[in-house]
Formats: sequence, structure tokens, C-alpha cells
Amino acid sequence: MAATPSASRKRILTYITDDSNRKTTFKKRKKSLVKKARELSVLCGVTVCAVVCSPFREIETEVFPDEGGVREAYARFKGMTQVEQTRRKYSQETITEERYEKVKSKALKVSTGNQEKEMTEMMYQYLSGQLMSLPAMNLVHLNDLAVVTQRHLERITEKLAALGKEGDSVLMPPPPPRAPASMDMGGGMRNDEGNGMYVNTNNRPEGPAC
Repeated sequence: MAATPSASRKRILTYITDDSNRKTTFKKRKKSLVKKARELSVLCGVTVCAVVCSPFREIETEVFPDEGGVREAYARFKGMTQVEQTRRKYSQETITEERYEKVKSKALKVSTGNQEKEMTEMMYQYLSGQLMSLPAMNLVHLNDLAVVTQRHLERITEKLAALGKEGDSVLMPPPPPRAPASMDMGGGMRNDEGNGMYVNTNNRPEGPAC
């Protein structure tokens, strides 16, 4: 069954303002978190602890695996060096910074791709005669256009080198075909030798009348 558009979109995490919905979500997510912590501990044989403080009076604070397990895990953590403690340590600030850097990098790639497409289209329009003159651009855009043009020239050179041909010979038009022997070109011009040399038959002296 095909996924609906709403299901295929990523859910945006934001604070739930409605008290009833926030309480229901807290119960479900807390249960899921404790389940995942237990599965990770059993499947991988690692020490896992979790303390989920409840903001609601009627819901107790969740401690996994138990108070003794949490104290033991905390003691092991404090026994590590400062480097070991911070090597894989994440906070809301670090997570936000990582997400920001990823979004920033993605936006930069999209912007660079759009800029290259725009400059490539402008280059083709100018070469084909659709664009008679370049629009007013600043030094940054002119430099981008020069970079794109140089990149296309390098690609063309690489393709020509792969074909084993030189650029000049490829770009030279083919020679015109040789005219056949004794071909009348009209207007008194005729090729008698078939060697591309034409003679004017209008000024040729007339022979003796028969």
C-alpha cells in the first residue's frame, strides 16, 4: 500500500501546547524509551541507564534499570577520564549545532548547484546568439561564469583527448568536393581538368570558321 503524503513527510518536532496531548505523548515516548534501553542492554551487553523525570504529578519518574543500576553506571562514568567522558557526549546544544551544520552544508550545495546551472545556461545562450551581451554582473558572478566556462572547456578537452583527436582538426570544416572533369559551371566558367582550376570560356578566341 502506497504511503500517504502526510505519512511520507517527516514529522516536525515542536512543543505540544495541549496538556492532554502532551501527557499522552509523554507516556508513550517514556515507555518506548525504556523498552529501547532494555533492548540495547540485553542485545549488546552494555551498561545502560535512564532517568525520566515526570512533569506530571500522577505519573511517576521512570528509572532504568533501577536506582542501584543508575548509581553504578554514574560511578563508572565519573571514573573515566575527561577525554573519555566527553568523547561521545551529546547535549541538546551539540545536537542542535550538528543539525545546523548539516542543514547549512546542504543549503550551500543546493545554492552552488543552482548558481552553476544559471551560469551554464547563460554561457550557452551567449554562444548560441540568444544573448547578445552579458548582463550587468558583479565580480563574484563574473568569476563564477569564468569558472564554469573553464570547467566546460576542460571537459571538452578531455573528451577530445579520449577520442585521440586534436581540437583544431576536429573543428576544421571538411574540404569541398572536387568538381568532375569538363564540368560546365555556367556563366562561361568550365573546369577542363577536374583539378579545381576553372577557365573563362567567354574570352577564349574563336577558331577558324568551318
